[in-house]
Amino acid sequence: IAIANSGVPLTLAPGPETLESWTQLANSDPALTPSLSAMRDALSRSQVLAGAYVPIDVRSLVSGGLGAEVGPELVQGTDKLSALLGTRVDPRTEIARPANDASLTRLRDAGVDRVILDGADLTPRDDQFTPAQPFVVRNQPGTTTAVGSDPGLQRLLEGDDPPALRAQRFLAGLS
Repeated sequence: IAIANSGVPLTLAPGPETLESWTQLANSDPALTPSLSAMRDALSRSQVLAGAYVPIDVRSLVSGGLGAEVGPELVQGTDKLSALLGTRVDPRTEIARPANDASLTRLRDAGVDRVILDGADLTPRDDQFTPAQPFVVRNQPGTTTAVGSDPGLQRLLEGDDPPALRAQRFLAGLS
């Protein structure tokens, strides 16, 4: 596996549990080593988002009275990812899906000051362009810098078509 254009800036959000499992499997199955090496190479050249060891729904944890668990979950995932990659991963940016005021406050309490929100949850300003510009989300007791994902581009990556075809459609959509 090779990344054809290493000049394309990427932000990757590998799951620590997935990367750990992949590493363990590659240790026992050499056929997985090239793909793991390609992933590690891409991660070394890209912005890497930290996160919980496994995906968590912060909004549900907070509404269920388990908000105090958010910080430790994020620390555990960040520490594991940092150990697997051999470099410190910046824990200040998090994918917050779904999000509300309480979950954004809890993330901010855990040291997260930048979030990526699901574009489908945002009011579109202009459907012609992707929501690439950061914006500020204001809630009590503060503010968080945010960007929204692009629902149209997301749809191009979903579905049952072969991964290569979805990737080609995605790249065409970017152009």
